[in-house]
Amino acid sequence: MKKNNHKCCCSFFDGAGIRISLKNGLFDAERLNMLEIRYGHYTKSIEMKSDFISLNLIFK
Repeated sequence: MKKNNHKCCCSFFDGAGIRISLKNGLFDAERLNMLEIRYGHYTKSIEMKSDFISLNLIFK
């Protein structure tokens, strides 16, 4: 009988973000309605790692 040598594959994700939204616009720009910045860190037990940063903007 063949022995199964598979390792457990576990993954984890952590992150944080901030969103700024003002009714009359941001940074003296009336069209810029929302600014959001996010950071995330992903790890997997098979030596896989990833970091990302995203920037989201919403214009009227």
